[in-house]
Amino acid sequence: MAEPDLTKAKQLFEQEQQAEDLRLLYVALTRARERCVINWGTVADVEQSALFSLLHPERNEIDATTMTADLEQLVAAQQQPLFSLTDLVEQAAIVLNKQHDKNVQLQAREFSVHIHKPWRIGSFSALTAGHDAELPDYDSTSHSEMALVAELKPQIRRDRFGFPRGAQAGTCLHRMLEVWDFNPEFDDVSRSHMSRILVQYGFDESWTDVVCQWLCEIVTTPLMTDQRFCLADLKPAQRIDEMAFYFPVAQLSATSLKKQLQPYLTDNPVLARVIDRLAFYDLTGFMKGFIDMVFEHQGRFYVVDYKSNFLGDNQADYQPTQLDDAMVSHDYPLQYLIYSLALHRYLKLRLPNYDPTQHLGGVLYLFLRGMHPDWQQSGVFSDQIDIQLLEALDSYMQGQLS
Repeated sequence: MAEPDLTKAKQLFEQEQQAEDLRLLYVALTRARERCVINWGTVADVEQSALFSLLHPERNEIDATTMTADLEQLVAAQQQPLFSLTDLVEQAAIVLNKQHDKNVQLQAREFSVHIHKPWRIGSFSALTAGHDAELPDYDSTSHSEMALVAELKPQIRRDRFGFPRGAQAGTCLHRMLEVWDFNPEFDDVSRSHMSRILVQYGFDESWTDVVCQWLCEIVTTPLMTDQRFCLADLKPAQRIDEMAFYFPVAQLSATSLKKQLQPYLTDNPVLARVIDRLAFYDLTGFMKGFIDMVFEHQGRFYVVDYKSNFLGDNQADYQPTQLDDAMVSHDYPLQYLIYSLALHRYLKLRLPNYDPTQHLGGVLYLFLRGMHPDWQQSGVFSDQIDIQLLEALDSYMQGQLS
């Protein structure tokens, strides 16, 4: 907006703001039942207040003497004694106990009452890192990743590995994948949309070409070793993006959860490493979360989570061993166990003749920086949930211990 329109808009805004302040002042002054006491004086910025414009309408600046004179004139002009003016005099401090006994030994009473633990909302982030339970869990930056960022910062690469890192970058990429139809043939409209999203999240639009090429490579990367299926094969009707869920939780604790799941972790060393080190406050209430995407393929349903974590600047840094370490370091196996339970309960309600052995396809954690159609399964972490483990967790969350 150019001048003089900007000045005019500013003046209109100030007028509207003053009108709103006067309205609030009217509400405050007319709600008293017996008496309304107003402390008034030459405090900082008093000239900007709504009350100043009423009591001193002809003045821009004022001192204590002039202010008092204006108020005295106002009191004298009233036809009925509705209000009065009184000087505010500093009062002496009130001492409640003037006697001091130095021989008295004070001691706090012991608290013996049991505090009932209220219901509350938990999440994967709250269980593992004490994060906000109300927000989607997007990518964070570990200490090792921060060291890499600091080391590589002077030389910025204009590719997937040079794209900014951290939670904001992860949120930006999540948003792109959420609103995009996975069509690798980017047209001008889609490219413009991605450019706007970059700017919206604080990134320079010069990244548009890099990001669009990168996204095309992500959605054309095979997700399964036994077939060429990729995200680009999905139709909009086959996917649910940012699927939010709530489900009830009864008496969840780290100790009892480990005991419940231990018999089923023999064949899942990645999940076992995460479960063994869990430590969190007990939870009774609701588990809440946001699944990046749930999709259906050949009658089976999959949990997908996008991760923009920077594990290194070449293909070799996104192979199974590196992905396993990244999954464990961020406790992601616990996350996908919770997400799989949410999907399990959802399909129970929505799918006729639901059978988890037939309809649950597994989980896919997509480390976006390592995905390329020429790199086979690079960047793709997949796991098939043990149905017995899932059902044991389901029973446990309902308060049924084995």
